[in-house]
Amino acid sequence: MNNQVIFSATSNKRLQQATISARAGDTGSCKCDGGTCNAATLSATPLVTCTLTVTNATAATLTARLILTDLVGNQSPDTAAYRGQYTVVGAPALGAFSAPNASGTPPTVTITQGSSIALTTNFTGATGTVTDGTNSWGVSNGVGLVVAPTAAMTTFTLNLVNAA
Repeated sequence: MNNQVIFSATSNKRLQQATISARAGDTGSCKCDGGTCNAATLSATPLVTCTLTVTNATAATLTARLILTDLVGNQSPDTAAYRGQYTVVGAPALGAFSAPNASGTPPTVTITQGSSIALTTNFTGATGTVTDGTNSWGVSNGVGLVVAPTAAMTTFTLNLVNAA
């Protein structure tokens, strides 16, 4: 799972380079005034935009460091003014989505039109909904949701969304 975090700031002088660093595995790149960071193409106070690609799904609050290099080679200090935090939210985990007498992969069960059945979910790290293509119902972990098919063939789908 890859997601991106964007950091932006305005420099108070021309730059020859801008980079962003973060924990191992998360990579980034920077643009100045929408293009390459170099003295020939920059305004006197360029807008620096850095995009960090988050590749690790381990939940944590992390810090990225923006490193600006001016025209004579001076780098920005490693202080709070040049750091930004980002939060990685773990992926939801599905333990089970089941119905009585279901079988196969994915599990299927036949319910006659006009009958009902309880679908049970087991998940963590998310908010869940079940949809049938027309309707949507919020579901709680471990609590059965009673559904009834509205057509000869109805597919019920569990959707999990984490805090991100």
